[in-house]
Amino acid sequence: INPRFLDAYDNLGLALASEGRTDEAIALYSEMLRLKPTDADAHNNLGKLLAEQEKIGDAIAHFSEAVRLRPQFPEAHNNLANTLAARGRIPDAIDQYSEALRLQPDFADAHNGLGGALVAQGRIDEAVTHFEDAVRLDPNFLPARHNLASVLARQGKIDEAARQLELALQIDPADAIARRALNNLTGKK
Repeated sequence: INPRFLDAYDNLGLALASEGRTDEAIALYSEMLRLKPTDADAHNNLGKLLAEQEKIGDAIAHFSEAVRLRPQFPEAHNNLANTLAARGRIPDAIDQYSEALRLQPDFADAHNGLGGALVAQGRIDEAVTHFEDAVRLDPNFLPARHNLASVLARQGKIDEAARQLELALQIDPADAIARRALNNLTGKK
């Protein structure tokens, strides 16, 4: 790797990852970081690949380094939060989701993630707000719509929950998660 062309290698890493050549992408990002350990994007991208391989501890280390190197990096804060939540470190995840949203208030993924972390703490009313924000920001964001329907159902708002699932099915008629949840809500088999 020629250190003068690290941006090109970053693009190559993304291309390799998109083709499912994860091990090659990991090797490329690792080499990039050997040459330039202060590359926050490379840490974030390597963290995503490691998280996909369920190497959560290593992913957390790279996301943590990305946010240390570039504190104003909302995607890295969100990715760190996702991995912390996967490890059950919910209060730390909430802190990272909150920071991502402070930096980028219209970040639908972070709203959805924060909603999920709040649900884990039993803070359902707060979670509803974040799931609603996520679907308002990205109406086609099916996981957020599923999550919103789930918490609305937990609150006893069955009609509202069913409406969210119906909207999900309008977006994707093959959405098995929404279909099953809607059938469960309405008593259909």
